[in-house]
Amino acid sequence: MAKIRDLKKDVNFLTSEVISQAFFVQYLFPETREEKLSAVIEKAVLLRNNTIKSINGYKKEGKAKAFYREIQEKFVKEVFELFDALNKLKK
Repeated sequence: MAKIRDLKKDVNFLTSEVISQAFFVQYLFPETREEKLSAVIEKAVLLRNNTIKSINGYKKEGKAKAFYREIQEKFVKEVFELFDALNKLKK
């Protein structure tokens, strides 16, 4: 299992990539609605905060590897949904 610190770094990195992509879309496609971009950024920040809270919430009961794998899979799935939402805004 990867270190918890590395998992948190990955969460922070992917969240920053979503936010950077949102600003990039706003720069390249000025006709996109700012409210929709702000909503995606807000969802990314909330996702990051909730995921970090979940990572810190492990209670030494049960299997740690399965616990962190579930959090990681859920996070990655939701990040891809945010990237898809940004791609739909370009059209």
